[in-house]
Amino acid sequence: MSELLQFIRASNQISHLLLEDNEDSLQKTLQILTEASQVSRAYVFEINYETKTISNTREYVSPDELKSPSNPQGIESELPNLQNVPIDIFPDWMNILYQNNLIIVNNIDTCDFLPQTKPILLEQKIKALIVAPLYFDEELKGFVGFDECKDPRKWTPQEIEFLGSNVENIANYMKTKSLQFVLQKYKNLVDYAPMGIFISSSTGKVLEINEEAVRILGASSKEEVMKNYAELARDLYVNPQDRTKFLKEIVKTGKIRNHIFLAKNINNQTMWINSTVKIREKLPDGTLIFDGFISDISTQKRAEKIILEQERLSAIGEFASSVAHDFNNTLQGIIGNIELAFMESTEDSAIMEYLDTMKKLSLDAASRILQLQRFAGKHTTPSDHQKIDFNEVIEDAIVQTRHLWKDFALKDGNLINIERNLESNVAILGNAGELRSALFNIIKNGVQAMPKGGTITFQSFSTDDQVHLLITDTGIGMSDEVKTRIFQPFYTTKGFSQGKGLGMSGVYSTIQEHNGTIRIKDSQPGKGTSIEIILRKSQFDSENPQIKLDSSPQARILWVDDEEMIRDYAVNILNKFQHIINVAQSGEDALTYLGQNEYDLLITDIGMPGMNGWELALKCKDLYPKMHIAVITGWGNEITQEEMEKHQLKHILSKPVQIEQLLDLITKIMQKKY
Repeated sequence: MSELLQFIRASNQISHLLLEDNEDSLQKTLQILTEASQVSRAYVFEINYETKTISNTREYVSPDELKSPSNPQGIESELPNLQNVPIDIFPDWMNILYQNNLIIVNNIDTCDFLPQTKPILLEQKIKALIVAPLYFDEELKGFVGFDECKDPRKWTPQEIEFLGSNVENIANYMKTKSLQFVLQKYKNLVDYAPMGIFISSSTGKVLEINEEAVRILGASSKEEVMKNYAELARDLYVNPQDRTKFLKEIVKTGKIRNHIFLAKNINNQTMWINSTVKIREKLPDGTLIFDGFISDISTQKRAEKIILEQERLSAIGEFASSVAHDFNNTLQGIIGNIELAFMESTEDSAIMEYLDTMKKLSLDAASRILQLQRFAGKHTTPSDHQKIDFNEVIEDAIVQTRHLWKDFALKDGNLINIERNLESNVAILGNAGELRSALFNIIKNGVQAMPKGGTITFQSFSTDDQVHLLITDTGIGMSDEVKTRIFQPFYTTKGFSQGKGLGMSGVYSTIQEHNGTIRIKDSQPGKGTSIEIILRKSQFDSENPQIKLDSSPQARILWVDDEEMIRDYAVNILNKFQHIINVAQSGEDALTYLGQNEYDLLITDIGMPGMNGWELALKCKDLYPKMHIAVITGWGNEITQEEMEKHQLKHILSKPVQIEQLLDLITKIMQKKY
């Protein structure tokens, strides 16, 4: 039997099993998944958010691999060992699942993205695995995993699709089994709250309702409720299938507690309702009469969602800080070497153009890191804003997105035109890299909104001291709901296949940091979208200042950094400007140099092993009070003014630092402007 046919047959078996809803349905499902995919073990973990723990609730181990007297090297069941385990034991694992992404490991020995969890997996003799999140009711409820304990395994797309699709079936099954979850968290609150009382029928009619229920539904009278809720499945339920499930269940049991569903109030606004309902009587024609209680639990639902989002953003913030530091160190080396290459005399204009493009792209990468820090709440200092040619920024963004609006579009047989109607000689005060990144996102959204091709138009004009940029596409447009949410973090209309980043929320933050505004000027379904950006104008300088080798008096500088690449950059760049430079790889080495030489300026990294930059700065403040001290760090944009004052420092350089910034600092120090 082919693998595909085997997977189809297994999926059909699982669908029937879960529909039957027997006590052992889930256990048998894990058995089928294990046998069909020939893995060592399949299991289900469920999260308890009240205790912040996670437990292995179901497990099936292949009999051929289970440890026994005849198979002493086999694997053991982990079910008894993994109960009420704190979630924060393996944050790397959970962070991936919180983002509704699969964890796929082909070889645990070479896996480098699960540093906290990897030792646990190795202890369990796991060689490869696939783990899929259990997401329903807009919340991570747990996960389903599949372990291979014999040898590393290259998972095929068919295996991943088979296991992933059946995890969705398991999630739907578990959703129907856990409707009491939300109400349980707020049981005391609901128990003592005034309840709405109603009488209704299985045909969908409201027969009687009390004043509290009228208030819950946002109506002014019983008559208004009777008129507007003539058929409950259609008029009350957002998802009519919830009403169908309710009717099937209450016919079986006679009473349902905590029937939670998404409803519509009298003004067609969504709300969460919890109800307890029982069958009051059965009429001769078979119609069932229900009576019960309802309460509005929308507040609790929103609170729970906010708490989970805060926890998620906190984890993202810490991760963003670490990634930003490492990337900024790398970008320092890249941009520094590009600037050194610029300074080498050459008459090859093509090479200079290539270098210029490389520098722009590197600075764009730095600005994207700033966006990530800003979104995660880690960006505390303002970006470096300079006078820039706004039209040049727009053209750069168009060129950088060429692969989207031309290459990829033509590959799919579509044609996307770019039209420009730009006012000439428009200067603004801003960060070119950040603005290019913002325009990149807007263009990408416009391209994705035109799956059959179309036109993106850039139009700019001035009013007094402002410049207006209109970016218009001829795409699918937006509904009113999308327009109100488009600038919210993580909001996407594209699903997880395309929409995973900061998107338009990052664009919004960038424009705000430039003291500008952005809005959806016009958008209608099927008629395209027009986005307006308004920024303050500046004036072009008559000349662009060039870096001169004799622009700064000679300084004696000690540069301390544990990264060899950064030390090499410091030596090369400062030697070119005739400064006297020594480099040290640690705080201890720096103290040795300071004991042997006099320096005008100490530049030190903060995050170093042994003595860090803060500690070195404090020692030097006492020992060498006349020497200026600057810190340079990949965390530069996270350092607060209070932190600088605490360590008695005035100068900070954020990686990646450019030559102009470095020379400006040295010149002002030597000219005693600090």
